Amino acid sequence: GGLGSAVGDWLQSHGYTGIPLLKVGIPDMFVTQGTVDQLRKLCGMDSSSIAAACLRLLRKDGCRSKESLKCNI
Repeated sequence: GGLGSAVGDWLQSHGYTGIPLLKVGIPDMFVTQGTVDQLRKLCGMDSSSIAAACLRLLRKDGCRSKESLKCNI
């Protein structure tokens, strides 16, 4: 129900299919106390977690290296 869902809906309604879409958001769970940086890392919303998730998505979609970004995107 957030921005990622809205982007996905827009892409689909405008005929863009087969495009990998990675939605990043706060999980539906209790998050313990900590610094902002600790909480972002815990929720997978820090820069290294997002980069790792993007690379997993690209590899899953057929990309094998950073240079091979001519995927189904």
